[in-house]
Amino acid sequence: MEIWKYQLAIEGEQTIEVPEGARFLSLIEQNERPTLYFLVDPQRRKATLTVGMLGTGQPAPDNLVDCAQYLGTVSTVAGRFVWHVFVLMDDGYAFLHWPVCHLTHAMTRVK
Repeated sequence: MEIWKYQLAIEGEQTIEVPEGARFLSLIEQNERPTLYFLVDPQRRKATLTVGMLGTGQPAPDNLVDCAQYLGTVSTVAGRFVWHVFVLMDDGYAFLHWPVCHLTHAMTRVK
């Protein structure tokens, strides 16, 4: 087992590749970027996770609660921007056995 980190771009939706069975550990700000940490078995095959990010005050998809797992909140630029990070369902792969569904509208790129 190893701990892997994934630095995220500030955008509405992006994908990351993690070994199946990875366990989410934490979300922090590092170098002005939201950063995820997972405990992984590097020998396991990779799965794609779709990560969604919403800024405070941005509209959220109506079914976000049913189709995503909240990971945490992080701030950037000395606290001026606050981001709420979720793992979304992606092509039938349920990261933690969440129901498979599609968001009623796509999360949009943060500008």
